[in-house]
Amino acid sequence: MKNAHYIDNQWQASTSLEDIAVIDPSTGETYSSIARGSAADIDSAISAARLALGETFDGPWGALSAVERSRLLAKLGMAVLEHHEELA
Repeated sequence: MKNAHYIDNQWQASTSLEDIAVIDPSTGETYSSIARGSAADIDSAISAARLALGETFDGPWGALSAVERSRLLAKLGMAVLEHHEELA
């Protein structure tokens, strides 16, 4: 989805409807764009994070043990390595 942010496990349209140019620092050329977040987008992301963590870290993420969180983060790291060229 163009002009969107990934919030609360889903793509949500940005309320600003503006983009930010993504510039290749080695060439100075624009090669993509990303959605510019607004205060409302930030509030939405913070609300989603608080629900996931729980106010006292008793939400789904906070309820996981350190070992379980570590495994998930390692899995995420492996996915980043596997797709590093796409993400670069």
